[in-house]
Amino acid sequence: MLLIALTPDYTDGGTIAIKMAGVVLASLSSGGGELSFLGLTHYYGPFSLAAWGSGTGGAGLIGAGAYSVATTALGLGVQETLLVSALLPVFMSISFFVVLPKGQIRQRAVRPDENIAARMADQVDPMYDNEHGSNVGGEDEGLLGRAADNNIDGRPSNGAGKRWRDFWMGFEKNLGRSRSLSSTPFIRVHNLYLPSLLQILNLLLLVSHALFDFIPSVYFIFAIVFWEGLLGGLVYVNTFAEITDNVRKEDREFSLGATSVSDSGGICVAGFIGMASEVLLCDWQVNHGRDYCKRP
Repeated sequence: MLLIALTPDYTDGGTIAIKMAGVVLASLSSGGGELSFLGLTHYYGPFSLAAWGSGTGGAGLIGAGAYSVATTALGLGVQETLLVSALLPVFMSISFFVVLPKGQIRQRAVRPDENIAARMADQVDPMYDNEHGSNVGGEDEGLLGRAADNNIDGRPSNGAGKRWRDFWMGFEKNLGRSRSLSSTPFIRVHNLYLPSLLQILNLLLLVSHALFDFIPSVYFIFAIVFWEGLLGGLVYVNTFAEITDNVRKEDREFSLGATSVSDSGGICVAGFIGMASEVLLCDWQVNHGRDYCKRP
């Protein structure tokens, strides 16, 4: 985050490579933190996973909201906002090394069973392949149609209006995801393949809209994106809850971490698939007289 904040803007002679390196480091830190901390949740009781899920879901809402408030209502620039946000990892370190009890962790004995992790990976991978494939490809191009080319009030949107529309799309998804990530103390889903199948239907619906432009209102898009977030959070948190409940205690930490790696791998694969499909869908739209995806 410091690399991104302290590097001059590209228009002021800065290099985009340094900012991209900052993004890569942030991604590595995020993945490493999830891999490590998620594997330790089972030492602190069943509500620790629910708390992890709530924090994961809330981070998208609070992070985006705090950035918007800081850069609009508070009048801070992007650089100042990023520098303030760079202090957050300090509080995370304090919470882990000072606040968190360490007795349970020190007593652990790990003898991993790789077969368990492989079975759980088979369940979480299809879900995230479909969810993030629809995010990057079908969802993006599905939104660039008649339903999304206007502001919420129906007027044609300019660049600023489209940025706010995109913000609300992300907000809707994170809102749905945060609700389901906090649901395990109240609702448990044991058949993890069912949400994957429903997510495939989401993908087919959004790709069909990208091809034929039949969804009449952006509010229907909002509902689909909210539903997508619900499904994604539901399978994420229930996958790890199933591991916590059904895997032997000595295997849980490894299984939780290995399944987290599978989750990240599915997101990565879906991202590449989504980037390719986005180009194909955009070209198809332009060839059929709809240039929504080419508009600024």
